[in-house]
Amino acid sequence: MKRHSVSPYVYPGLKLFPTDKVGIQQLTKHLRYNISNEEILNIISEECRIDVEGILGRSRRRDLVYGRHMFCSILKRYFGYSLKKIGGIVDRDHTTVINSIDVFRDRYIQDLSYREVVNEVYYKIGIRTF
Repeated sequence: MKRHSVSPYVYPGLKLFPTDKVGIQQLTKHLRYNISNEEILNIISEECRIDVEGILGRSRRRDLVYGRHMFCSILKRYFGYSLKKIGGIVDRDHTTVINSIDVFRDRYIQDLSYREVVNEVYYKIGIRTF
């Protein structure tokens, strides 16, 4: 495997060949969190005291919806999933996923008790918040 000594993020505007970009992506792939979607769902389920089936289901109960919003936001922000892929997991349209992420962000900022639950989920997943 070819080792890159200079990150493209060190020098903005640095031109890379397509093969270099692929190599960098493969080198940094292992830096992502080593946890599956099912494990994330189980952690959210445990912390929010809701069913995994409820998170993935069609229910519009408030606690289930907030858990679903949390799941969508974590997959997008920390795992880099596309909106379409997240929508496929939760059986929703990509525009619904966008709304879920926006609602999650607003609630996280405004609701202290929700933020504490989310931070506990982040801690169990291994996401560091500062």
